Amino acid sequence: MARRNRSAAGPPKAPTTPRPRADRGSAPVEYGEGTRLILVGGVAILAIAVIGVIGYLLVRSLFPSNPVVLRVGDEDIRLNYYAARLETFLVQQGGLTDINQVLPIANILLQDIAQEEIILQSLDEAGVEVTDDDVQIEIERRIGVTEEEDFARYRQGLIDELDRASLNEDQYRHLVSAELARTRMQDTFQQEQVQETVIPFLPPLSFGPHASFNQLNLGTEEEAADARQRLLDGEDFTTVALELDPAAVPPESGSPFQPVFILDQAVQDAIETLEAEAISDVLETSLGFSVVQLIDKGPHLLSEGDHAGIAQSRFDEFLEERREAIGVEEDLSDSEIVDAFEKAA
Repeated sequence: MARRNRSAAGPPKAPTTPRPRADRGSAPVEYGEGTRLILVGGVAILAIAVIGVIGYLLVRSLFPSNPVVLRVGDEDIRLNYYAARLETFLVQQGGLTDINQVLPIANILLQDIAQEEIILQSLDEAGVEVTDDDVQIEIERRIGVTEEEDFARYRQGLIDELDRASLNEDQYRHLVSAELARTRMQDTFQQEQVQETVIPFLPPLSFGPHASFNQLNLGTEEEAADARQRLLDGEDFTTVALELDPAAVPPESGSPFQPVFILDQAVQDAIETLEAEAISDVLETSLGFSVVQLIDKGPHLLSEGDHAGIAQSRFDEFLEERREAIGVEEDLSDSEIVDAFEKAA
């Protein structure tokens, strides 16, 4: 067997020494391009969020919250305006200084403001016009001098009016416009009422429906039903009233005639259908559960006060219809009332 020639294979290889491994903890970590973009983006988003929070807090401190507390149609009423009106309202209420006295009546002012906006948005429907010139004339009347007569006195008077009302000039003119519109609408309803009730070919006397009647007012429907049955069975009204509702006992001179328009709507409707001496069904009224006994009814002469009452009733009905048509949203919380009270104080 032939031997290998070792010299041909070359010198023997020196033993290899293992290369020391690098200390992985001390070497910089290399990121790919995508990873770097993600990190940069995250830092940027965080910075924007921090700046946003700081900006929001700064704006809140410089410009306090002024939320919408009332929306009438497309018109927004904000808390600052309500607070300005509240200041004058509290003076009119005797100078209230206790928030516990203000909370129960705060909604009255909100309803007043809502009605003003309803009126201003219903001028065409009522056939009433209020121009900028009308508003200017009314302001000059309140101040006691016209702008042309004495500009300096006029401006000072206007400033005094704005201070008294706690409003800026635009808000004040808006309020005056609403007050003018209300007066003109009421006058229109009054005139229409008089014209409708005047009998042609006679002197200008107005007549309207009146009624003489007795009315029992009881606390429950069952009590009223029992009382009604007793009357239907022939018991005298005075006898039943003395037992169940002494306040309803008719006077010795008999029940006086009253204008029908001043009565609860349920009573008006009952009187319209009842004949003399008839007994109504049980009626739910503002006084409880009522039973009406009609004595007589017919047209009687209307006084000036009667006309005013009828006109006001029709005006109120008109505003209620317009309120539903326009749409009113109220959003005034107790905390906002407190906020407004503190601003007004």
